Amino acid sequence: ELAGTEAVCLWPRFLRERKLPAGPVAIAIRRFAVPLRWAERLSRPRRLLPLTGRVARVALGGPLLLLGLVLSLPIPLGNALPAIALTVFAMGFMERDGLAILVALGVSIVALVWTAILILFGAHILDWLWTMTRLNQIPGLSASCKNILRISGSLSLFQ
Repeated sequence: ELAGTEAVCLWPRFLRERKLPAGPVAIAIRRFAVPLRWAERLSRPRRLLPLTGRVARVALGGPLLLLGLVLSLPIPLGNALPAIALTVFAMGFMERDGLAILVALGVSIVALVWTAILILFGAHILDWLWTMTRLNQIPGLSASCKNILRISGSLSLFQ
């Protein structure tokens, strides 16, 4: 018993009294059920157990912090891979699946390399794409797509 109550509620009253509509919640549960079942079917608890223990969690704190920092950067196309890596890390730790941790480490390396490429060469890649669009040299780019770029002003920088 704490402060005269049997249970401690840490939620503010306005959140406790708020009700969620059943329809959207049911839709969200149905949509997440299939990927969750798939992930649980692939996961095998206690596989490569040393990678999920206390020492491994402490050792992986640095890479996890780095992924969190990369995830917070406002880089277009730069957030998906770190988010996937963090999700696989979480699944691996929850299920105590060392193989998932190894996969997450691999995705983390790819995510960090991709982010470095975007930081170092992103402006050059965009400049090349805009130049190629202006010169009509990107194969498969439709005329409507070129018109959209022209209307949005992207091509006006090079004309």
